[in-house]
Amino acid sequence: MNRGLLVLIAILVILAATNPSRTDYNDWAVRYTSGKIDEQARREGREASSGERVIGGAIVGLAVSALPVKRQNFIFFSVYKLDEGIVQPGSSDDGFPGCAIGVAGQFIGLKSC
Repeated sequence: MNRGLLVLIAILVILAATNPSRTDYNDWAVRYTSGKIDEQARREGREASSGERVIGGAIVGLAVSALPVKRQNFIFFSVYKLDEGIVQPGSSDDGFPGCAIGVAGQFIGLKSC
């Protein structure tokens, strides 16, 4: 067999094995929110307390697990979209992404897909 074909097959197998699940999406949403809390605190000239991050992450964790998030599984990657009927807080760049692409165990947040 061609070496290039074997490399391609290996990459596809790795991508399929690391395609993030809905649970991974929920965990990413909590980490994303904690990062946003840190950014907001830095803009205010202070450091976010661990309590702010924990409480904010817990609230988001509960909310995201209950939200109707549509997952499109393409075997090698997944696309997660928030239901369009949900009003997203902060429609500017600071709001939670309405769409996220999950590939190789990582997520890329986008305003829309």
